[in-house]
Amino acid sequence: MSKLRVVYIGGVEHNGSTFLGVTLGHHPQIACVGELSMLPREGWSGDYLCACGLRVVDCPFWADALATWKQTANVEVQAFVALEDAIDRNRRLPRLILEKYIHSRKFSTYCDYTRALFHAVQQASENSIIVDTSKRFSRALALSMVDGIDLRIIHLVRDARGVAYSWSKPIRPRRRTWWDSSLRWNLINGAFELVRKIVGDEKAMLVRYEDFISEPVETLGQISDFIGVDLDPVATAVSRRESLTVGHVGIGNNFLRQGAGVKLRSSIEWPQNMPESEQRKTWRLTRIGMRRYGYEP
Repeated sequence: MSKLRVVYIGGVEHNGSTFLGVTLGHHPQIACVGELSMLPREGWSGDYLCACGLRVVDCPFWADALATWKQTANVEVQAFVALEDAIDRNRRLPRLILEKYIHSRKFSTYCDYTRALFHAVQQASENSIIVDTSKRFSRALALSMVDGIDLRIIHLVRDARGVAYSWSKPIRPRRRTWWDSSLRWNLINGAFELVRKIVGDEKAMLVRYEDFISEPVETLGQISDFIGVDLDPVATAVSRRESLTVGHVGIGNNFLRQGAGVKLRSSIEWPQNMPESEQRKTWRLTRIGMRRYGYEP
């Protein structure tokens, strides 16, 4: 099988990865499939809804991908889930770094199954580029070592105060305090910086969420050069606030996936709606990284 280009969007939760992925997926050569790492666990093994409105297990797109994957890789879903647990978890990053130099048999099997999964998704989508918004830094490093995948990593960062505010919304099925959110912001973004150093500048880039929503044309132009696809038509659609088709995003932001389409929103809610005391405390706890990414108090 020829190399398949995969764009991986990573970072802390609630960083805008699903919206960026859906935006890239508006291009006719690109398919955004959401958090592909979670499909075997929560999609093919549960009642999760695809963005098309059907359960993942009932969606023709995902049924075709699953059938192709099983046939080509000779793998069962639950066996792959167990293998992912042993390899592709953030806490296993030190082990993954060692795998870069000496592949274990288990990791080689993981690579074979993962490569086959991406090719099955590519065959179902009939697109040449797949966008995976799984976010985990461990997966970013793991995918960079899979033969047959031409990986491009987008490390998407968002103001820590915006992330903390998003976590605190009552509509969230799971909520985090500003303290918990800030610690995760520091840890996950710091780990992604390490992954970016390991894979090199040709394979990884940094994008700020705020730049994307305030200057979409310029930001998409930078991403265009990075992934090797002309995104001018997408940038035009976004800047005009046109509705973007979500497609078959299996796992991701429920509020984006369950609509008929999504549009760019240039407003930022947290400065007006987040308590000022929590804004100050979040800034103090994350200020080193925040300043490194160009944010101000």
